[in-house]
Amino acid sequence: MVEGLNLAKVDDLLSNVNNIAKKYDDDAQKTGSIFNIFKILNISTKETAICRVMVDLLSPNGSHRQGGDFLRLFLQKCLGVSDFTDNDIQDSYVLRECQTDDGRPIDISISVGKHFLPIEVKINANDQPAQCYDYFEDSKYKGADKLYYLTKFGTPPSIKSVMSVCGKYELPKSRHSNGDKYRDVVQISFSEHIVSWLEECLTLQSMSKKAPISAIILQLITVIKQFSYLSEDEMMNEVIELISQSRQNIDNARIISEALEASKEIAAKRFYDKFKEGFTIDLEQIESKIPIYVFEKNAIDDVSVVFGLDYGPNYPLFIRLGMVKNMENTYYRDIGVATKLREKYKHTENQKYDWGICYNTLTFNNIKRLNFNNYNQLPIFFDDEKLDSLVGNAIEQAKDLLSEYKERFLLHNRA
Repeated sequence: MVEGLNLAKVDDLLSNVNNIAKKYDDDAQKTGSIFNIFKILNISTKETAICRVMVDLLSPNGSHRQGGDFLRLFLQKCLGVSDFTDNDIQDSYVLRECQTDDGRPIDISISVGKHFLPIEVKINANDQPAQCYDYFEDSKYKGADKLYYLTKFGTPPSIKSVMSVCGKYELPKSRHSNGDKYRDVVQISFSEHIVSWLEECLTLQSMSKKAPISAIILQLITVIKQFSYLSEDEMMNEVIELISQSRQNIDNARIISEALEASKEIAAKRFYDKFKEGFTIDLEQIESKIPIYVFEKNAIDDVSVVFGLDYGPNYPLFIRLGMVKNMENTYYRDIGVATKLREKYKHTENQKYDWGICYNTLTFNNIKRLNFNNYNQLPIFFDDEKLDSLVGNAIEQAKDLLSEYKERFLLHNRA
């Protein structure tokens, strides 16, 4: 037992945290606040998807059917453009991925009145060489006097983006102190400009009875605030406040955290031990924490091909034909040897990997992808009945894959 550990205090802390979590979970059930279509579709930081939504909102003929109200606000609040008429707004058009003469797509382009307004959007993607340079040079012949560069926080483009491909030319630096680094590039941000614009859209009188549109805008604001680190996690703040109330709570929280990390290794060991016990095959087993079996001994010199289970911090449980050297109990990595083995086995896939020949992810009906690092899955490994079912399923898949590998690599390809 850890010195000074008070199990009753630890239990109290866990109970209080559970009560906080339950309170917010009950609130989410009542309000539906967790539901977010952008998160469900895993597109909350995907530039293409976010641009699609923005273009539809900005277009006077968008599916929202609200005319030019959203565009008018955007031009004024985000781009600082106000010299247009109502007719200009109605006659405007908003395009997604408008092509330059060289076929490079500009994320959003707005043509309104005398203005052509190109907008390059960056959420997580890196700049491409000469991207801003080419976009502005192409757009100025269409009437643009600025390129708008939209990022999470209004950061300037990189030097490689504002330089020409040949490296001889560069967009001129700004002489003003308005925060824009380059004269022809206006820096705007999701965190300030887009959030403010969307919030103001919700206040439009025409939106008072447009619940479906309001819901999407609110969900878009939520994901933008999250990827811009603007949103506060109220539940987490309440838990932090609880922990920080005393040194005892802080120490107990640390102990809980360390125990939770240790439980991952215990969960993996329970699974692997049961797998080894039930996976009875005619291959030599290498003594290791994880199940590893010799598929072909000394396939190339002192490197053997092995059949075994593995997983990584960001990867679910999978079976691989990997490599070990000198029959050691850890996987061996060498791109040169791996390439030779793939050539020997006539297997041309996964050419860039240095760990072996091939792999297959194990799939399970209820949880699909099994990973010992997934906290939500940890309770399964400590439930004997559920663990037995998982291991049994894994053994069946492993035997099927082993038969397939033998047919493909030891019999068919060696004939």
